[in-house]
Amino acid sequence: MNKFVIALNKDVEIDGEQYDTLEQAKSVATNILKQLHGDSPSSLDEFEDEVCGYSDDEEYPIDDLTILEVNPAVFPDFGYMIFDGLENYSIDEGNPDDEWPEATNKDQTELNELVAKWLTDKGYTPNWYNLVHSYQVEAQHDTRTD
Repeated sequence: MNKFVIALNKDVEIDGEQYDTLEQAKSVATNILKQLHGDSPSSLDEFEDEVCGYSDDEEYPIDDLTILEVNPAVFPDFGYMIFDGLENYSIDEGNPDDEWPEATNKDQTELNELVAKWLTDKGYTPNWYNLVHSYQVEAQHDTRTD
């Protein structure tokens, strides 16, 4: 299931608050931008738990935030990787037939499930995300003149 995170740009580590809907993330991002541009502006440091990324230029105003739609990554197909690797190894080692026995889809699936289960049982689970889409939220500047 996709999640939404607020970030300074698309090239950040996903380490902030995750939201279930785009509307939730946009609402929080809009509120953050209002606070950054308000009468008594806040610092971006105050939002480190909500915004992924780091701005090393405190002088530079943050005029927009990026909402990243991400989905949790899954393990690759280990069965295919292992059998493909064994075939390449066999060829590199000088197998006279230049061919490793062809693995069936059933064998690849079984090996994939076995390796994924072992990794999960040991606590090695994917902790990265794949970017699905990004959305911009821009600061609304007050254009009134009194």
